[in-house]
Amino acid sequence: MRHLFDYLRGKQSRRQKLPHLVASLRQELDAASLDEDDYLLMMTGSFRDVQAAREFLYQSGSRNAIEALPKLPKPKRMTFRQRLLRWLQELEGSQPTDPMLQQRREWLRQEKKTERGW
Repeated sequence: MRHLFDYLRGKQSRRQKLPHLVASLRQELDAASLDEDDYLLMMTGSFRDVQAAREFLYQSGSRNAIEALPKLPKPKRMTFRQRLLRWLQELEGSQPTDPMLQQRREWLRQEKKTERGW
């Protein structure tokens, strides 16, 4: 219960204040090098890069992605805390991401270009 009150007050631990890498970092993807099996496995959302999808296909002993789909790990169930936080977000009408974030990034890019004189 204490964690809920800390969360609602906006209190962060020292570890949460430290900078961290974005979870979506991955290798550049060359779409021409993808075959159908890699494409299907990546579309499930279980893999972030082609090498991980190919490695899973090899380790599962499947000949193609259709045979490997039932062997994919199941998604984790939401904890009570996650469900509660989502419910609170719905009550207050907030969104999990900032809808203006992309627009702000574009404005910053334009400002940097004008500062450089390009």
